[in-house]
Formats: sequence, structure tokens, C-alpha cells
Amino acid sequence: MSIAICFKCGSEKSGAQIACKNCGVAPKTNSQFAASLALSDHFSSKEQLAQYSSEIRDGKRLSIPHKVLAKALNALKDPQFLAMLDAQTSAPTPKACRGADLHYDLEISLEQAAFGTETKIRIPTMEVCESCKGTGTQPGTQPKTCPTCQGSGEVCLRQGVFSIQQTCPKCHGTGKFVANPCPTCHGAGRVKQHKTLAVKIPDGVDEGDRIRLSGEGAHGINGGPPGDLYVQVHLKPHAIFQREGNDLRCEMPISFSTAARGGEIEIPTLDGAARLKIPEKTPSGKIFRLRGKGIKGIRSQTHGDLLCRVVVETKPTALHQTSFAVLGATARDDRRRILELAEEKSLELDQDVCQKARSDLTNPRTRLSAEIAWLPGVSPGKASQLLDSLLHDPMSLRGKSGLSALAHLNLLAAAFESVDGEHDPEDLVRFIQETANLAERISPEDVQRDINEDRAISGFPEVRALDQVEAELVERRRYYRNAIKDAIDRLPATTLVQVMTDTVDAATMGGEHHAPGLLDDLVDSYEVETQGILQKEADNVHKLIKAARGSADSGEAAVKPYVDKLEAVTRNWNKIAQPIQLSAKARGIDHEASRNLAYKIRSLAIDLFNRHDMLTHSQHLTGLLQELFSEVPDVSERVEQDADALADIHERKQTTAHREEWEREITYRAEIGIIFKDTLSISPDGVSWKDQHFPLKAITRINWGKFRKGFGTGQEIFFITFGGEQSQVFVELKDESIYSVFVKKLWLAVGIRLLTEWLEKLRDGSTVETGGSYERVLLKDDGITLISTMHFSYSAETIRTYGCSSWSDSTSPHYPWDQIQIHSADDELLIRVKDTGEVTHLSYISNDNVHFLEQAIRMAFKKPGIRRLSDLLQ
Repeated sequence: MSIAICFKCGSEKSGAQIACKNCGVAPKTNSQFAASLALSDHFSSKEQLAQYSSEIRDGKRLSIPHKVLAKALNALKDPQFLAMLDAQTSAPTPKACRGADLHYDLEISLEQAAFGTETKIRIPTMEVCESCKGTGTQPGTQPKTCPTCQGSGEVCLRQGVFSIQQTCPKCHGTGKFVANPCPTCHGAGRVKQHKTLAVKIPDGVDEGDRIRLSGEGAHGINGGPPGDLYVQVHLKPHAIFQREGNDLRCEMPISFSTAARGGEIEIPTLDGAARLKIPEKTPSGKIFRLRGKGIKGIRSQTHGDLLCRVVVETKPTALHQTSFAVLGATARDDRRRILELAEEKSLELDQDVCQKARSDLTNPRTRLSAEIAWLPGVSPGKASQLLDSLLHDPMSLRGKSGLSALAHLNLLAAAFESVDGEHDPEDLVRFIQETANLAERISPEDVQRDINEDRAISGFPEVRALDQVEAELVERRRYYRNAIKDAIDRLPATTLVQVMTDTVDAATMGGEHHAPGLLDDLVDSYEVETQGILQKEADNVHKLIKAARGSADSGEAAVKPYVDKLEAVTRNWNKIAQPIQLSAKARGIDHEASRNLAYKIRSLAIDLFNRHDMLTHSQHLTGLLQELFSEVPDVSERVEQDADALADIHERKQTTAHREEWEREITYRAEIGIIFKDTLSISPDGVSWKDQHFPLKAITRINWGKFRKGFGTGQEIFFITFGGEQSQVFVELKDESIYSVFVKKLWLAVGIRLLTEWLEKLRDGSTVETGGSYERVLLKDDGITLISTMHFSYSAETIRTYGCSSWSDSTSPHYPWDQIQIHSADDELLIRVKDTGEVTHLSYISNDNVHFLEQAIRMAFKKPGIRRLSDLLQ
């Protein structure tokens, strides 16, 4: 066996012409065959081969002599030498080849591309044949070595000195020859099948991106590795968005009113809806950028943006569909020009439409109607500008000046077509009022004059009969009403009712003045359309009234649910009916349906009181009628009388109930004494102790408190005094519970009245005095004067100021209420001046009505900043 060196990697191999087992490279060109022969033991010694191997491994230039290479080239021309080389080499092993890569086109949605997904694909593949187990032969047989390539899988074709190595055509590179092919796979060893693969799509993938599935391609040859499967991504067209890199683009139509007045719209995004604020006067085509609402890049964590292009929806109005606008004619074009325009327009528009427009403008019977529906009195150039404004900014026409009333009104009626469900209700109320008021100013004489001025130029005969103009204006008024009605019909139901109510209320000043005729027509139309709803709600009211009457015998609790439901239904009924009520009141009539319903409810209120004494429910229903049906004069007057009568009855009942409760509250009787019992009692008839009795109104002095008999820890005694101007009773009690209860009863029966009388005197400018011979006080509304003949408690400053002699009333200081402090002891009240420290002692036993002074001052302290005691009466 010969020894050779691989010209590629320097490894040793067993023959010059065979492939290297280390790197798999075999000589293919003539020069490579010559080099391989020079690197074999046929032309070089073992020492030389070792040197050449070292040079190849070190990447150095080979030092093979030129004459050795020339000798090797000559040897390639000798067939016998080549045959000898082939005989010396062993049969080559077929070359292992990697399988081919496969390609698959996958179509996914934009959402799947943005957020990623996992999907399954089904691809064709060549699998090992189960019949022959991949051998390609019939069961029981084996493939044979290919006789052409001798099992190498390759053949060498020689042409002169050149040699070309290629795949064996007999075995197709397998090195094996199947004599008896398998009937299932026909000798291929594999059969065609389909397999399902899971493909994970990363988020952010874009059109044309490829996803490699390693080892899922074609099988290798002669044990070679399989190829890969490349899945190429294609994006389906999206209904809304177009993708540009990581950004998204979309178009969003918006109404003209939104573009003009601004607002918010809802924009679809891939992850839900977003709100987009539209500024005022936004032009069509403006692009808004929503940051971060695009797609996250596949190779980054940043999101793209959503670019939203708003498109303002414009559509031709009724004014654009008039005969003048269809032909592009003016009111001053003559008959010949109108015919020319009709011929020109028929080339681009429907011929029947053009012919009708021509007839409307040239026929004397129909021309007047077309002129009144157009812009009489407006120059052709200005008319063209107004039509353009009507498309792009219709609400701007509301403030136009210098137009005839009819032309202006036709423009406003067309502008109502741009009103949508999002229109501002307050603005719409003003718009309706502007239109209705303008309609009142249309004069048939002015319209006749404007039309005849245009006809004088166009050559059409003058309009001489004013009644023809008046008849056309009547028909035109119906059109204006329908234009407004169609606009408010596009509003939500609750907004529609509110707009109607606010419009009529403002136009009639709450039903006190006549409304414009156009507004009356609108209300009449509204009444017709709401008649079914009102009748249905009225039927519900009647059912609830019947149910309330039927449950009245079971008491107020049984009636209450029906009264509550009746209120809810009536409020809903009245909300819908209120525009009609206001309009009827302004016309000097009653809305019959409202009057009938109100009287039904009033009848229930009367029955609940008269038959079942249910004052509360009756008052509730009467108040409801007062609130809801004030626009129905006949009902309002009667219900007002009912309310006054019920209020008077309620007041009398409350007074009686309060008096009875007060009498129960003050009544008390107690037996005093252990062996000999004395009676202490209080009632509405008066206060009694033993054999003395004082009517309540006769009592002008009361006091109470406690003291101790004896020195040190003597017995605690409670006392109560009461009486009139001439006499007074002193009651001693040892039982604190009797004392506490009686004092409370005495205060309720007498004390509140006496305190009120005190405050009323102070309010009227009088002075109230209380106290004894040593210390007393003078009360005025704005403060208190302390009078005393005892000086040891005064401060040094007070003594220096006033001296130590007895003071008269005129020399005693007068203090405002915010300078006073009080403190209650067991048997006396202490009054102290904040700044001077002066203290006055008022005994509960020896001084009358000290408790009134104490109570008044304590009540005043609860109202910070109070300056007058009489303010407590408020």
C-alpha cells in the first residue's frame, strides 16, 4: 500500500488519488492530481513527505522541486501507471452529503406579527420507507456495490491529461446499486409524507423575515446531516393599519362638527382603543402621532408610533343638489347659457339629472321654486364661495352678514345637515333660535324684489304675482322645520328632549311670550312624534293610581311604593311633555294631555287625605304637581290652593301634636317625706307644693341648687325655689333623683319662657337686673355691668382706678360678652372679668333667676364672635 500526504491539511492517507479521511478533500483538478502524486512515496522519500507535511500544517510554501512536479504531470499521461495507482488503492467510501435546505412561505396577521404567536405548519418530507427500512431493496435482499464507481459514489472522467470527478450516474452518489428495488419506495429507500411542525413567531417580526428551523430540511446523503427549513414570513393586508417599519399608519374619518369645534375621538390600536384629542379647526389630512402605539422592534425593546391621519367627512348638502348647483349655473345666466351648461354636465353626470335641472331653470312654472331654494340677491362669485364654505366650515355661515334673509336662511338650513349626535346641546339651542328668528324676518316683497333683479339680467320674465312668492315661502318653511327636525333626531333621546325644552323655554321666556312661528311648527311636529310615548306613560300612571287606591285600606306603608313609582313615571312623562307645555302656555292654551294627567293625580291626592287621612302622601303628590305642572295655568292655580289648604291642616296638626307632647313631657308628681307626705307636682295647670299652687304663667322667679347643712361633711340638701312677684316657695329635697327630674320639668314648663322674655327685653333696649344687696349685675344686650360693695377681691389696678368706696351704677365698668368668664359651684355662680380678674358671686339661693343668666351666657359662648345676647333668638 502506498503512502501519500494530503495537499490540503498535511495528513497521511493511503493513496494519492483518494479523499483525505481527515478533511474529506480529494484531488479534482489536473494540478491537484500532480501535487498529490508528488506528495506520495512514488516520487518522494519518507523524510521528504514528513517535511512536506510539516510545511502544510504550518501554512508554509511547499518546497517540492519543480522537476518532481513536472515528472508527476508526465506520469498522469501514462495509463498503465494510473491503472497501477487505482489497483493499489482500496475501494473509496461514498462521500457523505448534507441534506438540502427547504423553504416555506407562512402568512400571518399584523396582530400575530406585533405580539408574536406560535403556529403549526404542515410540510412534505421524505421519510424512511417502512417496507425496506431505508435500504431500497426488496425484503430479504441487500444493495450491491455500484459496478460503475466501485462504491465510491463518484466517477472520474479523463480527457487527455485532464480529469473531472463527478457523482456516479448509476448509483447517484450512494455507492450502492439496487438490483431488486422495493415496490413501495421503488428503490429510493424513502417515501413522501407530511409532518406538522410548531413554529414560534417572535413579536415584532416583519414582512420577508426568515425563521430557521434547524435540522428540519431534507435528509442527508450517505449519512450526511439534514438540511434546515427556512420559514419566510408574509403579512396579510390589514383592514385598518399599514405597517412602515415599527410604525403604523391609519386613517380615521371625523365629523365636521368635531373638526370645527374640537373634541375627543376613539382611535383603534393593536392593543385596544385610545382617546385622541382633536383641536379646534383641525384641517382634513392632519396627521396625529400616538407615541408608543406602534410595534415593538424584533431587535429592540422600543415601540414605534401610530400615525393617524384624520379625514374630515364632507358631503354635499341639499343646497348643493339644487338645479343651480348641479349645472353650475347662476341666477343671472340666460336660457342659452343654461342649455350649454346642461349639455356640458351631461358628459360627466347622469343625463336625466341634468335634463331635470335644465327644465327646472327654464320652465316658468318651476323656476320660481328653484330660485327661492337658491341664494336670491347674492352675486355669482359670492354664491360660489358660500357653497365652498358650506362644505368645509358650515357653522361659519351663522355669522355671515350682508345676505338677504332668505339666502341666509337657506344656508343655515343646509348647515343643519352637519349636526351630529355629538353636537354641543347649548350651541344647538342657540342655532335653532337664530334660525327661527331669521325666518320671522323674511318678507315676500323683499324676496320678489331680489328675484326680479336677477331676472332683469338673465332675461326671464318678472314675477308679478306676490301670492306666488308667498305660496312658495310657505312650502319653504316646511323645509326649514324638517331640516331642524332631522338634525335633532340625530341626537341621543335624552339630549333631544333637553334641546327642545331649552329652546322653547328660552324663546318663550318660560312660556310668557310668543315663540317664532317656525319654532311652533317644530313643537307641533315634536308633539305628534311623542304622542305614542306620552300615551304609554300616561297609561302607566293610571295603573299606578288605581293600585294606590286599592291598597289605601292597608295603610300608608302599603301605599308608599305606588306613590314612589308614580312620581318616577310622572317625572319621566313631564320631561318629555315640557316643551309642549311651554309652547301651549305661550299660545295662551293648556296642554290637554298634561291637564288630564295632573287632575288624575290630584284626585288621588284628595282621596288619600279625605278618605284615609294620609296627609303625608297627599302633600307629597300635591308638591309633585306644583313642581311638574307649573306651565299648565289651570292646574297650577288649583294645585296651589290645595297646597295651601294641606299646609294649614298640617300646621294645625303639628301644633296640636307639639302641645300634647309638651304637656306629657312636663307633667310630674312626687311624694316628699318619710312619715308625713307632702306633694310636689307640675303640670300644664301649674306648680304645687303642699297647699300652695302657682299657675305656670304666674311664675316669674325660679332657682335651684344644693348646699350642706352643718359644718364639714354635713348632709347634702337640694333646693328648688319658684314663685311670682308677691310670694315664693322654697322646697328642700334629699332625693337627688326627684330633684333632677323636677328641675328638668320646671325648665321646660317655665324656664324657656322666662329666658325668652329676658332676651326679648334686651333686644328692645331694656336692662335686666339680678343679684342681692352686696353683689348684683345689670344685663344689657351688648354686655354686663358688675356692681359690688366688697373690694377685697378686686385687683390693684381696679382699686387705683375706682377707689374703695361703694360704687354707683354709673361708675361700675361695663364689659362686653367676650370679656366674661363664668363658673358654676354648688350654690353660686361666679362671673369673672378676663382682663382685671374681678369676680362677682351670685348665690342661687338668695338671688332670683341666676340660672337664666348662666344659660344665656353659656349659649352665647357656643356662638363664637357673638356680640348681642338677643342674637340667640334667631
